[in-house]
Amino acid sequence: MTSYFSLLQRLYDFEKDYPLERFVLGPIPFLWPIVKIASQTRLFPKEERLNQSAEEVQTQSQVVNLLQQELSRIVRNCPANSPDTGNHVLQHPARGDVVILTSVPRRRFAFQHGLYDVYLDPIVEILKKNNISVSVMETGPRETYLKKRLYPSFFYGDVVLQAGAFARYHSAQIFPGIDLRPPSFFQDYVNWVWRENPEIEPLTWQEVLTSLGKILVLAQYFRQCFTSIKPRLIVVAAWKDDKNLAALLAGRQLRIPTIDFQHGAFLSMDVGYFHWPKGPQGGYPVMPNYIWFWGDHFKNIWLKNNALYEDDSALIGGSAWMHRWIYARDDLVTLKNHFRRYLLGAPEIESFTIAVTLTGRMCFHMTILEIAEFLKQIIVRTSGNYTWLVRLHPQENFLLEELKTSLAMLPHRIVIYEAHVVPILTLLETADVHLTFGSSTAFEALACRVPTIGVTDYSKKSMERLLEEKVGYFTKDPIEIARMIDNIHAGECNELDFVKLPESKVNRFSCMRKNLPDDTLLAFLERIFSQSPSH
Repeated sequence: MTSYFSLLQRLYDFEKDYPLERFVLGPIPFLWPIVKIASQTRLFPKEERLNQSAEEVQTQSQVVNLLQQELSRIVRNCPANSPDTGNHVLQHPARGDVVILTSVPRRRFAFQHGLYDVYLDPIVEILKKNNISVSVMETGPRETYLKKRLYPSFFYGDVVLQAGAFARYHSAQIFPGIDLRPPSFFQDYVNWVWRENPEIEPLTWQEVLTSLGKILVLAQYFRQCFTSIKPRLIVVAAWKDDKNLAALLAGRQLRIPTIDFQHGAFLSMDVGYFHWPKGPQGGYPVMPNYIWFWGDHFKNIWLKNNALYEDDSALIGGSAWMHRWIYARDDLVTLKNHFRRYLLGAPEIESFTIAVTLTGRMCFHMTILEIAEFLKQIIVRTSGNYTWLVRLHPQENFLLEELKTSLAMLPHRIVIYEAHVVPILTLLETADVHLTFGSSTAFEALACRVPTIGVTDYSKKSMERLLEEKVGYFTKDPIEIARMIDNIHAGECNELDFVKLPESKVNRFSCMRKNLPDDTLLAFLERIFSQSPSH
């Protein structure tokens, strides 16, 4: 096991054995989830962590003034129909029954002349189709935000930067009258978790204070936003970053239901979704009231590893984006064909195709040169003239040229840049077999009926349920991987014949029943809207 898994296990052991009710700071009862989530960032190499932004090194007075100006501006009532600059950039948050919080990097491609959020725009579409008003708020790089998006949204990324800077420099103002020295329980935690992991830099109390302070400042901002917007539901995806924690806290404080949408495979070692053995029923105030899952598999292991939630807090709705893609209507069919031609060339090169997906390197501790060397050992041992589609993690596009250079000497057809920029589902629908270093793409490949072979220890962990169900395969041996690929090509690998898989087995992980996202969402909204008055 790597230090990643080792440290997580120690974190879980501490949680089971320690009286977590001690993790309070004055009147704030949700310190433990902040510490727990912040600990996970310590597992990443230092260069992967977010550096201090230039905006955050402004003078303290500038930071205070910027934040106060932004808070004052948002207090003003939001107009019912916000002005649009032409790029679907709203000057104020729109009013809506549902607020959706997202970020610019999730807008992976242009669709119908606007950038498309693959996680939550399909939800926006369902809401609009059923005449349910929606307000979209998002963060991310401002220069990207100014590009046209498919649906109008309001940008609050500047507020996030300002809140982070304010929290860093003004703890005393955020926590008036509270002793801010490191408490004994925090030192107990640091000593416990890092006792056998000296190579990892320990979490600091100042980091915890800054994160908690940022969440409290942003929660104040969101309370004012939500008071103007008057939503009856707040939607996030990947709930455990500071801005989402703040929005969820504000929602709970205003008694507005909150829901998190599954955005990828929830792995058994994920500190956000699993291993909550004790705590307040219904979750801490910074956690969502409800969670939307792709299939029964994820719901069941979530409930099994969570003492905080009951069964009625979990919804099975499938992946709205995968449904949108696989059951494509005319507008998306044209785009799908365009992406496929871009990936394979025009005219399309017909050959046996292998998709290779890389997750973030910090998860399996390999350099890009080590990854390339491992892939070479597989590629040169296969017997066919195959096409290889190699895709980096979306956040590691700065490694594209290094990866291309590392594989350039091979005489095989290796597609890297195109494989990185098209939607992942284009890759998987095109592929005959899928190799992964450890990613939720194994579950998406299953929905596309493409067999997946995990090739790292991290992939073995991330695919453990698929391996148990014999709908995924694992080996780190390049010779064995090459043999399996050749056998699939020759039709001699019966255990990897996904065409014959029963629908029930596929749906257990990624339920693809037609209209499932629409039906689940509308039934859920009917339930919660009946409990809250309309604005």
